[in-house]
Order: sequence, then C-alpha cells, then structure tokens
Amino acid sequence: MAKVSAPRSIADQVYEFIKKDILEGKLEPNSRLTQEFMGEFYQTSRTPVREAFRKLERDGLVERMPQGGVKVVAISVETIEEVYGVRAVLETYAVELACERISDSELERIAQIKKNAEAVLKSVDLSKEDKLNELLSLNSSFHRKINEASGNSYLVKILGEMNDSVMLGRTAGLRKNNEWSDIWKEHDKLINYLRKKDKVESAKLMRKHIESAAKNAIAVISRRKKETDKGS
Repeated sequence: MAKVSAPRSIADQVYEFIKKDILEGKLEPNSRLTQEFMGEFYQTSRTPVREAFRKLERDGLVERMPQGGVKVVAISVETIEEVYGVRAVLETYAVELACERISDSELERIAQIKKNAEAVLKSVDLSKEDKLNELLSLNSSFHRKINEASGNSYLVKILGEMNDSVMLGRTAGLRKNNEWSDIWKEHDKLINYLRKKDKVESAKLMRKHIESAAKNAIAVISRRKKETDKGS
C-alpha cells in the first residue's frame, strides 16, 4: 500500500499515486473512486483527495459523478485516432531529425533501454503486472530519448504534453509478451537505422510502429465498449 509523506503536499502525492495507477491500467476505465475510500487507502483525510480529484479532472483522466466521487475516464477510439495520428507525424519528424543529430552517447543510452527491456521480457522473477509496468516505462523512455535526440525543444514539449493520452493507449493495447517482443524487435531496427543515419527507413518504420500501436489500442477499446454496452 502506498503511503503519503512530507515534504511534498499530501494532495500532490495522492494525485501522483492515482494518476500513475490510471495510466498503468491498475484503475480500470469506468472505475468509481470516492473520497472516503481513497482517503482510507492512502491514510489521509478527504481534503487532499478532493484536491487530487480536481487535478485529475483537469487532466481529463476522471469525471465527476452525480452520486459523488469520480469515474476513471474511458479513452475513446476517436481520441486514440486523433492522438496517435498527430503522434505519427511528430515522432516520424523527430526520428528524421535524430538521424542527423544523435550523439554516440545518446545512441548508447537508447540501446541500453532496449537491453533492459529484453532482460525484463526474459525474467521469471517478475509478476505479470510488474513486467507490464516495467515494459511500459521502458517503452516510454525509448521514445522520449529519440524525441530528445531530435534536438528540437518545441517538438519534445508538444510530445510531452500528449504523454498521458499516449500512455493510456499503450496500456490498453499492449498486454501480452509476444506483442512486446515484436515491439522491441522493431525498436532494435530503429536503433540500427539511427546508427546508419538512414532517415528514410527510420521514418517509415516509426510511422508503421505507431500506426500498429494505434490499431492494437483501438481493437481493445472497441471490444471493451461492446462488453460495457452488453452489460448496460
């Protein structure tokens, strides 16, 4: 159980804990959260939980419920299409710039992330949930490092602002080891193209990579919606 502590405000800590659980899929779409329950869970009063809910609502991660509390927002197919459409354009541009500007040390850091992911995939000590969370984190780091290697601070900022929606898409669409294995094989190819400074092939692969991720997320979200509609 997570427990809040000083010096950051309790509301900020509760906000970060809940946000992390939403983005990692531990709190599923349409889950109802109440001030009473979350206050007991985090061993704090209702006031910081109320403030955390306000921040999460501002982020578009929860919405108010008439009967009290909030509900985890279910990301829509339309949102995935819009976010991943923009992401495909921007990250394709980022990898093209990275081919021109990436340093040897940046390449090595990106290659190390891939090695860490391969170790996680092979691990027999991690639980399924821990493995998924590690892979999600490493995947985000991999893409962020390529974006940073573009040397374009505005591009990095825009992509960073999209991160929550991208993370929700990743969490929805990537649940199985074989899917992750395929993803890291593509990442390995991207690293090789970056080493060769091959803008054309790196751009083609990045676009294909992101479009495939969007397709997986849309399939899962559509299936969830059908199941929810049947149950209502």
